[in-house]
Amino acid sequence: MAETTDYYLIIRMKIFSKIIIVNMVIISNAFCLFGQESRIPIRFWGLQSIRGLVGMEAEYKEQSIQLRSTYSDNLHSTVLVGKLQLSSQSYFYHPNLMTLETEMEYNPGTRRDIYLVIPDRTDTNTGELVRGLLTFFRTQPLSLTGFANFNHLFTNRELTTNVETYSTVLGGGIIYRTKIAPISVTYQKEKTDQRELQTDRKYLTNRKNLRANTKISFTKNDNNKLTYTFDDYDREYYSTWRVKNKISSLNLNSIVNFDSARSYTLNSGIYYSVNRGNFNYDRLQINENLNLKLQSNFTYSGNYQYFNFYQKELQTSQQTIVNRLEHRLYKSLRTHIYYEYFNSNQTFSEELWNTGGIGINYKKRIPTGHLSLSYEIRRRSVDRNNLADKIRVVNEEINLSNDEFTLLLNPYVEINSIVITDETGTIIYKEGLDYLIIQRGEFIEIQRLLGGLITNNTKVFVSYLAESQPSYEYGLTTNVFSSRISIFYNLLEFYFRINENNYSNVVGADAKILKTFSQRVYGSKINYSFFTAGVEIDDYNSNIIPYKSQRYYVTLNNRISNNFFTSITGNLKFIKLLDDNEDQKFHNVSGRLIYSITSKTSFNLEASYRFQKGRGLDLDLSIVRGELKTQFRATYLIIGIENYNRKYIGEQIDYLGGFIRFERKF
Repeated sequence: MAETTDYYLIIRMKIFSKIIIVNMVIISNAFCLFGQESRIPIRFWGLQSIRGLVGMEAEYKEQSIQLRSTYSDNLHSTVLVGKLQLSSQSYFYHPNLMTLETEMEYNPGTRRDIYLVIPDRTDTNTGELVRGLLTFFRTQPLSLTGFANFNHLFTNRELTTNVETYSTVLGGGIIYRTKIAPISVTYQKEKTDQRELQTDRKYLTNRKNLRANTKISFTKNDNNKLTYTFDDYDREYYSTWRVKNKISSLNLNSIVNFDSARSYTLNSGIYYSVNRGNFNYDRLQINENLNLKLQSNFTYSGNYQYFNFYQKELQTSQQTIVNRLEHRLYKSLRTHIYYEYFNSNQTFSEELWNTGGIGINYKKRIPTGHLSLSYEIRRRSVDRNNLADKIRVVNEEINLSNDEFTLLLNPYVEINSIVITDETGTIIYKEGLDYLIIQRGEFIEIQRLLGGLITNNTKVFVSYLAESQPSYEYGLTTNVFSSRISIFYNLLEFYFRINENNYSNVVGADAKILKTFSQRVYGSKINYSFFTAGVEIDDYNSNIIPYKSQRYYVTLNNRISNNFFTSITGNLKFIKLLDDNEDQKFHNVSGRLIYSITSKTSFNLEASYRFQKGRGLDLDLSIVRGELKTQFRATYLIIGIENYNRKYIGEQIDYLGGFIRFERKF
C-alpha cells in the first residue's frame, strides 16, 4: 500500500513540475509579448481612441442642361443632408495581441437622388464608407492582418464626367519577420461597380489578387527583393464587352555594391509574366545596369536589356546594349561618348540599329548669373528586313498627355484594328469616349479625351495591324543643342533649343514614313519676388505634323500679410497645325484667395477658367467657389456658394449651388 502511495506521489510531483514549467513558459512569453508596453492595462476590450464628427448640411442646387440632340432641361433641388463620421482604435486583452482600427462615414438623406439628378461639382464626395483593419501579434515575428473596405463615392473626372462608384474589398495578410529573409503575403478580393451618369457607361470589375514578397541580403553590400503576384480579372464594359484574364508574374530586383563607397554598383531586374484569358501571352524582361566611378574623373555606365514576348501568332525578341563614358573637367565642363546596339527579331520583321554619339555640357557662373550650354550629336544606322505583308504590333507603349502629339511608330495602320488597353491588358479604352484617332499623313495620332478613363500623362498600350513596307536601310543624324542664361541674380532668364532629325543613305524606304523634323524653341522668363512670367515660341518643321506654337504664362504667389494670401496661375497656348491649317488653343487661369478674418474665422475663394479649342477638344469651363468658415470650440459653421459653367463639344451645363454646413467634432 505504501509503495502505491509513493508511486502516485511521484506521478503527482511530475505532473505538478510540468505544470510549473508550462506556466513559467507562458509567463515568460507573456512578458515578451506585452512587456514592451507594460503601461497599457490588460483588458478584455480596451478602447484607445475614438474620434468623430456629426453634422448637417442644407443645400440648394439648380442646373440647366442643353445637349447636342436639342434636348434641354432645368433642374432645381433643395435638400437637408446629415453627416456622420466615426473612427476608433481598440484592442483585445493587449495591443500586442489584437488591435482593431475602424472608420465609418455616412451621409443620410436623399443624397443619392441629388447626385443622379444634379451631380455635386466637387471633385469627390462620399455617400457611405466603412473600413476595418484587424492586426494580430503586431510586435511579434509572425503577425496577421485582416481588412474590409466598402466605399460609395461620387466623383467628377476632370470636372467633365460624373461618376458613381461602389467598391468592396476584403482581404488579409501574413508577415513573418526574420533577420535573413522576412516574408509578407497578402490576398484581397475586390469588386467595383462604376457608372458614368451622363453616358450610362458601365464598368464592372471582379479582381482577386495574391501578392508575396521577401527581401534577403547575403552580405552588407547587397540587397535583393523577390515579388510574386497573381491577378484574376473579370471586367465587363458597356454590357456587351467582357474581359477575363489571369496574370502570374515574378519580379526580382537586386542591388550589389562592389565596394563600401558604392563607387561600383550593379542593379539587376528580372520580370516574367504569364497572361491567360482573352489575351494569351508570355513576357520576359531582363534589365542590368552597371555604374563605375573610375580614376581621373571618369565614370562609366552600361545597360543591357532583354525583352521576349511570345504569343500564338507573334513572337518578339529584343536586345539592347548601351555604353556611356563621361569625363568631368573641373566643375564646369562635362563630356561624354556612348554607343548603343539594338537587335529585334519578330515574326514579321528583323531590325538592327547601331548608334554612336558624343556630347558636351558646360556650366559657368557669370557676373550676376549663370550660363549653361550643351550639345550632342548622334548617328544611327538602321537595317530592317520585313518578312510579311502585314505587321501585327502588340502592346506598343505610348504616353498620352495634354498639349502633346503622340504618333504610332508604324505608318499605314489599319484604323479598325487599333485596340488600346492599360498595362494589364484588362481595361480596354473606347474610341470617342477615352481617346481620338486622327490621321496625320501616313501616320496615326492618338489623343486622349478630357473626362475619359485615360488620365493625363498616362502610359497606355496599343495593338494594331499595319501594312508592311519593303525592306529598307538608312542613316539618321540627330543634333540637339540647348543654351540658357540667367542674369541680374535670376531676375531675367533666356533659353534657346535646337532639335533636328536628318536622314541619309536611304535605300528602299518610302520617304513619307521617315520622321524628319527641325525644331527651334525660344523662351524668356522674369522672376521677381513672388512674380514669374514668361513666353515660349516653338517652331516645329516636320514632314508629319509641322506646327508653330506660342505659350505665355504667369504665376503669382504672395502673402500680403499674416492674414491674407493670394495666388494666380495662368497659361495661354496657341498651336497652328500647318498642313491641316488647323488652330488649337489651350487657356487656363486659376486663382485662390485666403483671408483669415480672425484666428477662428476665414474666407476662401477659388476660381478657375479652362478653354480648349481644336478637333475633338472644344471645352469652355469656368468654376467659382467661395466658402466662409468659423469655429467655436469644436463646432464648425461653413457657408458656401459655387457656380459652374461648361460647354463641351456642343453640350452646355450651367450650375449654381449653395450650402450651409454645421459640424461638431469630438
